[in-house]
Amino acid sequence: MKRVLLLLLVVPSFVFASSLDCENGNYKLNDEFKCVLKSSIDKTYESIMGTINVPEHITCDLASYDSGLSEISKYENNKFNLKGTSLSENYITLKCKITKDVTTLTKEKLEIDDFTYDGITEIVRSNDINIISTSVSKPKNTSKNSLLINDVSDEKIEFVFSKYITDYNIEVLNDVESFNPVVTLASSTSTYEISNTNLNVGENVIDIFVTDGNGDKNTYTFNIKRLDVGETKYVKESDSTAKNIEVIGQKFTYNVKKKSYTLKVSGNVTKLDINVTPNYDKATVNISGNNNLKNKSRIVIKVTSEDGTSDTKYYITINKKFDIVENKDLIITIIVGVLVVSLIIAILITNNKKNKKETTVVQK
Repeated sequence: MKRVLLLLLVVPSFVFASSLDCENGNYKLNDEFKCVLKSSIDKTYESIMGTINVPEHITCDLASYDSGLSEISKYENNKFNLKGTSLSENYITLKCKITKDVTTLTKEKLEIDDFTYDGITEIVRSNDINIISTSVSKPKNTSKNSLLINDVSDEKIEFVFSKYITDYNIEVLNDVESFNPVVTLASSTSTYEISNTNLNVGENVIDIFVTDGNGDKNTYTFNIKRLDVGETKYVKESDSTAKNIEVIGQKFTYNVKKKSYTLKVSGNVTKLDINVTPNYDKATVNISGNNNLKNKSRIVIKVTSEDGTSDTKYYITINKKFDIVENKDLIITIIVGVLVVSLIIAILITNNKKNKKETTVVQK
């Protein structure tokens, strides 16, 4: 019984109640982020002290203290010594920056050495800080089966995955705090690594790096936007219809119920100036066949919905009008041809009559 009591007396001298939280994300050279030493609110200290151990790729400067805490000695060389009563859970806020580049994805942590307060000692380490290289781009290679992922899924996040698509844009509600993918590799001899799983409010970039047995690499990138409290998830529109189609300088009337049109144009028109207004402004418009227009040419206007699930096509068939001015060379040629033919016929007829007359005289 005495041994048990002794054990109970020893344990309280190591209370693991504080945390060092750094903003999650993938950081590269010159990127900045914050780290915060957190602990209990409304707690009074005669002394709270420690040394923040910063990795070689990072520098950190003091940004602020909790307003209820004051310095016993000045913050210097990442050492702090404070006293007072905490008014918030954020005791010390650090402003950090990536100051040294890396060649591959590197995970770092901040640590507090000799972190003590009022005789109590804690071991405090931050979450992972992901540093990505600025000099080496993320490898993308879907040509080798050994570098492919057959499936990626997360029970809280909806998205459609394809092993041949390496970049994804996803939006999630505020209550989704992390991306915890279940990854199925195409090859049993390959391995994968996830750069980060926590989601901050706002934009997040999470990479899944695949490495095969030969050391070749491929990267699947997930750009995930976590909404703020109260924000609603954006739903892409599936509307692919046109609100209006205008052909500048031509007599053209758009009818929302009509998909095919015939348009009369002058003979010298080779291209039309067409303005298309979709019913939803984020739909995309593609116009084909609007070059080197000839009689019976067909222009195709394709409107594709924002979500890519539907498209609507509109057709304009060209009917070129006969224009005397525009075809004067052809008309002159035809007239000259007719006159020449008429002259030849007249000569033939005249010669024929003359021959008949001469024949009659001889017979007499």
